[in-house]
Amino acid sequence: MRFAGFAAGMVALGLAVPGAAMAQTDMERCVAWGAQPGTQAFYNCLAALESQRAGPAPSAPAAPAKRPNVADGLATQLCVERASARPPYPIVRLATNTVSGNDPKSVSLSFKIEKPGASVAFWNVTCVFREGRMVDFKAS
Repeated sequence: MRFAGFAAGMVALGLAVPGAAMAQTDMERCVAWGAQPGTQAFYNCLAALESQRAGPAPSAPAAPAKRPNVADGLATQLCVERASARPPYPIVRLATNTVSGNDPKSVSLSFKIEKPGASVAFWNVTCVFREGRMVDFKAS
């Protein structure tokens, strides 16, 4: 039994056992190292050689790194630019601005607009950012 531990340790280190001949198969190697077929030492030697050939167990793939979300000011700027590209009516000014959350980050804007026939009108926009990108844009 002590030989099995010794042989397995030598195999794990990639070292040859002294006096061992150049063997072609795992069975021949184990016999050359002194393990008798049918003994526990022989089976331990075979298992050690098999384990060495298999290499380390595969690890789970690493999760992709999350990109940091945009800062509040940049998120607001990007949302205003997107909303200003095609407003339903001319924009008078930005009336309110609210930023909440971190990831996802939500930017809510309310624009005062010039809507024909209305004395006061507002256009509300919400932008959602996740991992540094705008993922949703809603306007009402």
